[in-house]
Amino acid sequence: MWNDNQVSIVMMFAINREERAIFHDVYDNLIVLLIDKPNAVKVLESDAYIDFIEVVVGCFN
Repeated sequence: MWNDNQVSIVMMFAINREERAIFHDVYDNLIVLLIDKPNAVKVLESDAYIDFIEVVVGCFN
């Protein structure tokens, strides 16, 4: 719970100045991916970072 809201996913990004433009593409694509409930469920089932990356990449293929 976060205040009165159920939170399932929290992400933190570390972006250097030179790669700020890439951030918008990555962020926009992640949001589109996570809006689709089956994709969000797959992401939530990830047990490790590498699993998360594989799920995210797999959703775009």
